[in-house]
Amino acid sequence: MNDIFRLKELCTNRSVLYVEDEKDLRFTLGKYLEKLFEKVVLAADGEEGLQKYTEDDFDLVITDISMPKKDGMVMSKDIKNISQSQEIMIISAYSEPEYFLDAIRIGVDGFILKPVEFTQLNTELLKIMTKIEMVMTLEAYNSSLERLVEEKTKREHTLELEKIKNQKRVMVSLIELIEKRDSYTAGHSIRVANYCKIIAEKMGYDKSNCELIYEAGILHDIGKIGIPDTVLLKPGKFTDQEYQLIKQHVDVGVDVLKNIPMYKGIVDVISHHHERFDGSGYPHGIKGDEIPKLARIMIVADAFDAMTTNRIYKKKKSISEALDELKSLSGIQFHPEVVAVVVKALENIEIDDEISQMPQSELEKERFAYFYKDQITGAFNQTYLENILREYKVQEKRCDMYAVNLHGLGNYNKRYGWDNGDELLAEVSRYLNDKYKSSILFRVHGDRFILLNCLKSKLDLDDFDKIDFLNTHNIGIEISEVYSGKFKNDNIEKLMESIYN
Repeated sequence: MNDIFRLKELCTNRSVLYVEDEKDLRFTLGKYLEKLFEKVVLAADGEEGLQKYTEDDFDLVITDISMPKKDGMVMSKDIKNISQSQEIMIISAYSEPEYFLDAIRIGVDGFILKPVEFTQLNTELLKIMTKIEMVMTLEAYNSSLERLVEEKTKREHTLELEKIKNQKRVMVSLIELIEKRDSYTAGHSIRVANYCKIIAEKMGYDKSNCELIYEAGILHDIGKIGIPDTVLLKPGKFTDQEYQLIKQHVDVGVDVLKNIPMYKGIVDVISHHHERFDGSGYPHGIKGDEIPKLARIMIVADAFDAMTTNRIYKKKKSISEALDELKSLSGIQFHPEVVAVVVKALENIEIDDEISQMPQSELEKERFAYFYKDQITGAFNQTYLENILREYKVQEKRCDMYAVNLHGLGNYNKRYGWDNGDELLAEVSRYLNDKYKSSILFRVHGDRFILLNCLKSKLDLDDFDKIDFLNTHNIGIEISEVYSGKFKNDNIEKLMESIYN
């Protein structure tokens, strides 16, 4: 709830141009935007949208892609040619990575998929409007600073204090921006910043450089705000195209920070934090001593944190295992001078055992699973179940899983039609969610649900015999145990196969 209040506050006195050819969606979303923004201007296609853009000033442009006369991508390019700093959000039914890549190259700031969910829309709006406020604050500060200099005031000490205060304010805003998007990335950034500072101190860098690399560590993944949720929050492995999208976060981060005077010193570090000693890194492909010295430290710190935290597909390494891997890759991926220091500097570091890529807050869980819900029932789908089971395997968690099978649904569909069959499935899903609130519900087959983290003692078949909407249409229910116990080295593929058959 605090987020929506914050969003309204950020949208006060702001204007938005919304371009959409679907009349009903344009009307519905337009009305919603009017509740947030002071001025909302609507356009039915890219040509009209560009015309209205040239006639007025807008803080934000929201556009569809596929439209008559001029599509949203072409219109966005035209707008960026007019104003490179214009904030743009795309709402589209296209989910292919090439569209995301095109949008990032143009400089689009947000991308959400249709059908529009207002929770997702609010999250993207909050991200973009926070960025706008940050830029406005910096511009106002710089303008004020220039005016004071021109007036030749003698308040140098006060100005310096104000500068420090603004730096901290901007830093806080940027960190909040990361946290709103992805708390794992935010936690990763803080840990990398700490490791960077520890290593730099051990290597004999002065206080100024140690503070600089700490700030760079905090913001090294800020470019991920430009990566679509469909890719950034994907629990599965990336395709080649999706990986190309992820790699764009370096350039996006540099673009965000390079025009902020106080962060000019860290841009060079962030720009090179994915290079490799042998030259096979990105985005520049430089090698050896060509890599800036502080960036060499961040490359190792970034990798160390990735090794020592649980990922969905990979169990974390112990500190000694991680340090051994760093040594084995010294002179290949990492600079030998840095590795030689790291093996001593981080050998006694303490790491939280509970760090995980899985979402923590309720909002994060919803955003994380946004593309992993069954469209008919609202339950999570089989892909999300597989990813959770992989996380259980990594962390060796206890798993209690039961299948709920419906019998007679085929006859019901023949008699009443598929639409009514879908509604019945949705009704069963609502019942299971209400009845077993502490469990996670999945639909893995046409007439099969899975309850995860459900204790056997709480399952009562007699409860289902009392459900009127099932009894009326002779729909039977069968409950069977799928798995119970600590999840260790069981074959997930075989387990999923048994669930589907």
